[in-house]
Amino acid sequence: IQGDLSFGNSINFINSNNTSYVTEFVNNSSGELRRSAGGGTAYLGDSSGPNYGQYGYVNLSNAGLVDVQSGTLTLQGSGVATESSGTVRTTSTDGATPVLQLASGTYTLNTGASISAVSSDESTPSGLTRLDGATLDVKGAPPANGLEIASGVVSGSGNLLINGDAIWSGGTLSGSGSVDVGAGATLTLNGGVKYLADRTINN
Repeated sequence: IQGDLSFGNSINFINSNNTSYVTEFVNNSSGELRRSAGGGTAYLGDSSGPNYGQYGYVNLSNAGLVDVQSGTLTLQGSGVATESSGTVRTTSTDGATPVLQLASGTYTLNTGASISAVSSDESTPSGLTRLDGATLDVKGAPPANGLEIASGVVSGSGNLLINGDAIWSGGTLSGSGSVDVGAGATLTLNGGVKYLADRTINN
């Protein structure tokens, strides 16, 4: 993507060959991938279930902006790591909680990458980037606000900097890096079983 691409409600990015496949989806530095309307779920890829042969995996590499303003955008990639040096963001309004869900695949956060949650009005940002089955490979020191680690794995040698609100409700923190909770930031632990494997949490 070199310009803007918007997703509405219940949209699927598909291949008509009806066979299992992997699509490489590249958002360049000048591009914006936006989920802008509707309260349901839009998908990039479908990694499970009876429709796998139709939808397959979509590997998203992001050097620009991915912005979820409404509903849920679910990313379902293959096991091949994809690179991100751009921003993934949720933009909420009062009473709405947009979600960017990382359901499968490996997403590498390189230097320059960030995860953020903002509001388009005067309300407190409520959107979430939810790690929910995928792997987040951290390199450098990417800042994160509005991140929920629900299941899946945080790995890599980089240091994930929590500079706002974050939630750890499940999954595994691994790798040789750290999770650094900045001044005034909050990492809330709730939910079920969690695993801390090598990675350090600095508060």
